[in-house]
Amino acid sequence: MEECNKRLCIVGAGISGLVACKHAVEKGLRPVVFEASAGIGGVWARTLWSTKLQSTSATFRFTDYPWPPSVTEVHPDHTQVMAYLNSYARHFDLMRWLRFDTKVASLEFVGVDEEEGTVELVGTARHSATDAGCGASRWRPLASRNLSYYCTITEPTVKLFAKTRKIYEFDFVVLCIGRFSGIQRIPEFPDNGGPIIFNGLTMHSMDFVELDRATAVELIRGRKIIVVGSGKSALDITAECARLNGAAKQYHVRTSQNQPCTMIYRSKKWILDNVSPCGLDIGYICSNRFRELLLYKPCEGFFNNLAPILLSPLRWVISKALDTYYSLKLPLRKHGILPSYSAYDAVSTCSFSTAPSNFFDMVESKCIILKEVKSFRFCPSGILINEEEYVHADLVIFATGFEGDLKLKRLFLSRCFQDFFLNASNNMTVPLYRHCIHPHIPQLAVLGYADSFSTLFTSEMMSKWLACLLEGSIGLPTIKEMENDVLKWVEFTKMYRRKPLRWTCIQASNIWYNDQLCKDMGRNPKRKTGFLLEWFQPYGPADYTYM
Repeated sequence: MEECNKRLCIVGAGISGLVACKHAVEKGLRPVVFEASAGIGGVWARTLWSTKLQSTSATFRFTDYPWPPSVTEVHPDHTQVMAYLNSYARHFDLMRWLRFDTKVASLEFVGVDEEEGTVELVGTARHSATDAGCGASRWRPLASRNLSYYCTITEPTVKLFAKTRKIYEFDFVVLCIGRFSGIQRIPEFPDNGGPIIFNGLTMHSMDFVELDRATAVELIRGRKIIVVGSGKSALDITAECARLNGAAKQYHVRTSQNQPCTMIYRSKKWILDNVSPCGLDIGYICSNRFRELLLYKPCEGFFNNLAPILLSPLRWVISKALDTYYSLKLPLRKHGILPSYSAYDAVSTCSFSTAPSNFFDMVESKCIILKEVKSFRFCPSGILINEEEYVHADLVIFATGFEGDLKLKRLFLSRCFQDFFLNASNNMTVPLYRHCIHPHIPQLAVLGYADSFSTLFTSEMMSKWLACLLEGSIGLPTIKEMENDVLKWVEFTKMYRRKPLRWTCIQASNIWYNDQLCKDMGRNPKRKTGFLLEWFQPYGPADYTYM
């Protein structure tokens, strides 16, 4: 294989960083992967011990490295996921490119004035307009002059606890720092109503999962705990607190020693025990080509825009069938947590959470108390909900997510580049072409900010595409064309979401998105053999193995 002399920096050795490294090496690049912690795995290396995959093992897998035969569970747990990631890294000899305990403190783009750096550079077309995606396209060279990034890192020295700062120069930077770590998102509180007046303990879910199990058990046991949030982390922590305080012994009997765990949330969302209605692979409903005909998608022709209108009755039937199934199967209405939007839309747009084992049993037995709140504030010995209901607490855990866009923004020394992500925050989405390239930030890619059933699968498809871009076999459209493409995806997202978020969920059109990447790379987007399989069989990572 011909070696590429492009200097490549990858920040982060989570799932996105591993696949970015693997596919870059396959194209002859020699990346340097900086990881702030002592090991790989990203968020999976720092998650609750009882956490399991929301997606199935069939969708959460590498395209060219299946799960070992010993893993037979549909939803592998945290330990199995970490073993799988480590096995992948060893199999493809990725550890040689990784530098652990090395944090990237800042990035500085050099070689061009900040304002000049945003000027459109137009090169010669490499592919036809059809292959490029939307409309007629001309291609922009990856780097038209001597431009590079200065990357400032901190790393350990021989002196205990000491750190040194070094500056490295790279031609291209790939940020794989993830949305589920870093800067904690904490709700705003009125004056004299914040955690400072609370006599108990407060912590963020990130701090909680960093505790070893023995310390966490000691912290939880016997305490009255409130968990703020309704996402996957909130559900897992709530269930674990309830179990440790006696719920696991017998769901229908509570004693004075057992303390219920209260989970408060501001908006209802679908909480499912699984995403396989009646044992049917959810892919037959949400991850096949025929299903994508039911939705409008960016950059489509007349027939594909007409199909959603003609098939709208079928979409309504499927949606009502899913609503009916989950409403009858799960006690959502009984406990006042049934959302106003459909389960079909929730599954299609990543707006649901998978409940831990026996979660609803613990809700039924009052070991878990669910409360929808419009507002809350702290009191010395608890919280006041909606200015009328007092709830005593010894510990409050904020499972309220992270400021992923702010984490990105703070990496850049350039105020101009920071403002690009500041504007993204105002628009509530990170505007990325092909969901990984910012139109106005040259020689930089961001992986892991597009959501789907399987972030691993989505990140790996991006990594395949990005490796081709770095190799030079594909190029980029003009800045204006990339902006137009991004706007179309944003409008598409708004059509099928209840509210805008800080990232984009591409599950509703995941196959169409992969088609775009395949066309860019000059690969056949149709991966099945036969008409019926192509249109009705679920698409997944195994379909993109030989690329």
